[in-house]
Amino acid sequence: MPRVVVTDATFPQLDHERRVAARHGAILEEARCTSEDDVVAAANRTDVLIVQFARVTRLAMERLAPNSIIVRYGIGLDNLDLHAAKELGVKVVYVPDYATGEVADHTAALILTMLRKIPFLDRSVRVEDESTHAGQGNR
Repeated sequence: MPRVVVTDATFPQLDHERRVAARHGAILEEARCTSEDDVVAAANRTDVLIVQFARVTRLAMERLAPNSIIVRYGIGLDNLDLHAAKELGVKVVYVPDYATGEVADHTAALILTMLRKIPFLDRSVRVEDESTHAGQGNR
């Protein structure tokens, strides 16, 4: 039975991943890695390694099962040793539309913040408040 291991994830649960793994006859394990040693241990004989922020080094990749794949939750691959992956024949994929809705929401919020001059107004209120209370001592 294929083994799928999630090294780390900020999601409260992995129900969706478990259902997909089960549908494909695989078992899903949640490793909760916090160090390189944890990732190396989690990678041992793993067919699919799913990673969010954990660093995946050559040592971890060398422990993967033959014909394995690493899936990155996200769009960047800077936490994976891509040179080692290529040399070892480990396939690497990512989720190109990961968090696009959240990024769009955040961008819109920042645009509105700047249009309303909130940072400047906040700073002016704080400076005025500090000068008003200067010399009054601690309250």
